[in-house]
Amino acid sequence: MIDTIISDLKREASEKHRMNVIKLGIPETNSLGVPTPFIRKYAKTLKKDDRLARLLWDSGYHEARILSVLVYDALTVTHDDLDRMVADIYSWDLCDHFCKELVIKTPFYTSCLSAWIQESKTYSVRAAFVIMCADIVHNNDIEYETIADYLELCRSYSDNDSLYVKKSISWVMREIGKIDQEWQERVILQCHDLLSSNNRAQLWLAKDVLKEVADLVKVTGRRRLISKHSKMGQQSNQ
Repeated sequence: MIDTIISDLKREASEKHRMNVIKLGIPETNSLGVPTPFIRKYAKTLKKDDRLARLLWDSGYHEARILSVLVYDALTVTHDDLDRMVADIYSWDLCDHFCKELVIKTPFYTSCLSAWIQESKTYSVRAAFVIMCADIVHNNDIEYETIADYLELCRSYSDNDSLYVKKSISWVMREIGKIDQEWQERVILQCHDLLSSNNRAQLWLAKDVLKEVADLVKVTGRRRLISKHSKMGQQSNQ
């Protein structure tokens, strides 16, 4: 079955798409050039199957690994499986897809977060912050203390100069700032603290976050804050 799936993926591949994704920072190695919408549609024809998912992941093909994430069963995948997978990750898109489509749906995602954030590998640390983003956005029952812990972790790792890590930290802070006006204020205050630093990574982070969070407004009917420059945001100020 694995050979058939790989053949199907190769049949949908195009050199044009492969070159386009390479320009976005996706490694050229083992990239077939298959559009993600096709992979998502194809995944719906397959049953959840951890054994098949492992075979897809172990094939090494980028698109097969994207498919693998969708084939894994979040209720039966093991922590060891996820540890092995995150160690293999080599691109931001696979990292984010892995976290948002699989890890966050497991009952032990917080354990993954706690373990990976302590690692030295760029994409393991990024994975921890992407898990935070997914938790903030999709968990309607997330506790105040958890959000506060996430914001403090952003501060603790704010001097990380890896592009893909600091972008993920900015993402977390921006999502926290969108929760409500109290969290918006807390994020802005943390940014101003970072602006007083001479650390290049912290200065970049603070400026990147403030570009979005400083312009957020509350709009009736929306659970989270939105940009005042958006159509709804502009209407709320009229």
